[in-house]
Amino acid sequence: MGRSLLGMTLGCARCHDHKFDPIPTADYYALAGILRSTKLIRNTKENVAHWIEAPLPLDGEAETQMAAHEAAVAAQENEVDAAKKALKKLTPKLEPTDGGKRPLELDELPGIVVDDSQATKVGPWANSTRYPTYIGTGYLHDENQNKGTLTLTFVPSIPKAGRYEVRFSYTSTTGRASSVPLTVQHADGETEVKVDQSVLPPLDGRFISLGLFRFEAGTQGFVLLSNEGTQGHVTADAVVFIPEEDLATLAATEDKPGEEKDSPLARAHAELKALETKLKKLQRSHDSRPEAMVVSEHDEVEDCPIHIRGNLRNLGKTVPRGVLQVAYHEQEPLRIPEKESGRKELAHWLTSERNPLTARVLVNRVWMHLFGEGIVRSVDNFGTTGDTPTHPELLDHLAHYLMQHEWELRALLRYIVSSRAYAMSSKALAENTSADPDNALLHSQRRKRLDAHAIRDTILSSAGTLDLTYLGPNIQNSIKVKDSNDNTLQGLEYSYVFADTRRSIYTPAFRNKRLDLFEVFDFSDINQTLGKRNVSTVSTQALYLMNHPFVMDQAKAAATLLLSKRCTDAQRLRMAYQRSLGRQPTEREQSLARDFLQTSPGDDADRQAESWALFMHTLFASMDFRYLE
Repeated sequence: MGRSLLGMTLGCARCHDHKFDPIPTADYYALAGILRSTKLIRNTKENVAHWIEAPLPLDGEAETQMAAHEAAVAAQENEVDAAKKALKKLTPKLEPTDGGKRPLELDELPGIVVDDSQATKVGPWANSTRYPTYIGTGYLHDENQNKGTLTLTFVPSIPKAGRYEVRFSYTSTTGRASSVPLTVQHADGETEVKVDQSVLPPLDGRFISLGLFRFEAGTQGFVLLSNEGTQGHVTADAVVFIPEEDLATLAATEDKPGEEKDSPLARAHAELKALETKLKKLQRSHDSRPEAMVVSEHDEVEDCPIHIRGNLRNLGKTVPRGVLQVAYHEQEPLRIPEKESGRKELAHWLTSERNPLTARVLVNRVWMHLFGEGIVRSVDNFGTTGDTPTHPELLDHLAHYLMQHEWELRALLRYIVSSRAYAMSSKALAENTSADPDNALLHSQRRKRLDAHAIRDTILSSAGTLDLTYLGPNIQNSIKVKDSNDNTLQGLEYSYVFADTRRSIYTPAFRNKRLDLFEVFDFSDINQTLGKRNVSTVSTQALYLMNHPFVMDQAKAAATLLLSKRCTDAQRLRMAYQRSLGRQPTEREQSLARDFLQTSPGDDADRQAESWALFMHTLFASMDFRYLE
């Protein structure tokens, strides 16, 4: 918070009073008390990093429609719950000494069998053989503990592509969880199924069908079971994948206990299935309400004691929750209600007109993005060890302007880019450069180098392949992210293929893997708070633009776009320069380009396409492409 919002290095005050800036240790722990009293994740007692989500309101008619849809879904869910209760009453119970059942070996089952002993386990699952309907050497259960932390992943070896019915085996008796989530990852995406383990499995008293799904040979389809959100014991045994063509033969030999045709139990099953199908159709008929990742008040609101020398076991006096006193100018001390964290008071202080520090930091970063350097060049450090502002009155003026315009960045941007300073040429006069070689006094506009995002966006825009879709998910062809500890997400970033053409701001920024272009052109480390990226000039940047398939493919797309226009080569040439470099070619550049475009071998159509692709590739790799005059 210090570096990102206040431009201050607050971390020093964790162990001692700040050596350079007027920040005592007490102020550090006053802020820490506010954050300590703020709930960041759910299930804190179980140490599960699951963020908190809050539904967002909509405007006007959209809110009316959403409320009506949610009411209809809630009513349908009530009908499904009532049907489940009715089915539970009709379902026969399994006793531990049920002599009619015996354990089965894996080779006695049809299809592809993945036993619980072969599943990937996360967390302390317990093995049991108490009930006789298990497969193999026993079954697993969660002991009704560690909710939200245990998972089992069943990965089959699919010999050939096709449709398979997925069956899940569990043991049922009183005290079992009634809503166990299972996720089936298949060739067409992923499907979540909830299983009521308090009722007897309908197939042979051992299995329940999760559905019929398409799987590709050799692909990593799987079934994931979790105990998140469950109440009662969760059990798991085998998962069986049965080819669709074998189902008809198998149906004639299956035992469906107590479910004779037209029996009350059979009708109850059919009614529940129809209601669940209706519910799924209703849920898919309307977009879900948008949600936002939020924080909330902690259950235990408390002040934080000073940790002497930063040691959590060596505690000093307790400091009331508060803010930095050096930037607090009110007559009365900050008062935070006893049972509130103080987040509201912190937000008011950060954005108060009596505390212009936050506004200064923000306008300085905006200035840096527009001019290449900030008014304070150390954009993350406004303290005594940072750089002094080159134009302190300008910094204060812009901070005041931002606050007067209700912190609207669009107004600030419009104000700055319409100024004479921003409109100046980047071609400096010799006498000005001699007097001010670092251009600290802004005698001319700086020649700006495109960052990684701008380079990629410009290439895509020049090629006509830029996808301008606004908002929405940025991870393609993946399951919906519900829990950062969800094991189905493990390894996603390592095998992820960056194939989208949306604006680069939507390109996934994984912790351990980056897009090749970002890696080469100084994309920042997402594990750090960083207001200004490093700028390097290395050979790999030129080599990337010369050889990477992404650049070559986009050059071909740009050539195809140009050749689709009904115009002369001279007009295409000017269009190519305008789209890629933002300017018209000089006479010498036109002459060199004409010579180049006329010398490539091949027939007319192929020659033209190859020549223009090579020409666009040359423009993408040029120095002018990476710099903005």
